[in-house]
Amino acid sequence: MYYGFVDHPIKSRRDWEGYKHRLSADSPGRLPDGWGTASFEVINSSDKPVLLNIYPYLFWMGFYTMGMKRFLTAFYDDPDMMYDMFSFLSDFVCDLIRPILKHIKIDCAAFPEDLAFNTNPHISPRIYEDFWYPYQDKVVRLLQEYNVPFIALWSAGNLNPLLPGLIEHGINMTLPLECQARDMDPYHL
Repeated sequence: MYYGFVDHPIKSRRDWEGYKHRLSADSPGRLPDGWGTASFEVINSSDKPVLLNIYPYLFWMGFYTMGMKRFLTAFYDDPDMMYDMFSFLSDFVCDLIRPILKHIKIDCAAFPEDLAFNTNPHISPRIYEDFWYPYQDKVVRLLQEYNVPFIALWSAGNLNPLLPGLIEHGINMTLPLECQARDMDPYHL
């Protein structure tokens, strides 16, 4: 199945201001029907690992709502909007996952970003440092507070330029490790 976009809803700061009102962690339907003690017991007694997928997060949300070109150039053309977007989205994610973390033992949390291709990430380490870490750190700290042992960045491609910073900021796993990407040899890493 193929999916495509007719248009991307965010083209300006005004569009972003209108769009963010759609994102409320306490909107009906955010948690599944039957959410409660019985479901907590079933999940927590499972012998299978429990993965919390935080999707879409910053890269995918920007790409989905703005389109790749507009998203990647906005870090230069409208950095204030990007800071606001990332701050808002990280607060939203914390509000959304906190009730889950209070009741469910999570084995691994993942940020599915898919922000790299075969030879390099789509963004530089400096952009990641300036725009991601201040907001991603907030979510990582929350996960660590609830003793989530594995915190992953899900991205295919060559993450090498970002790996030192990711490790420093609490990301301790890649998901997957794409061996076909340049310099992503598991033995070397």
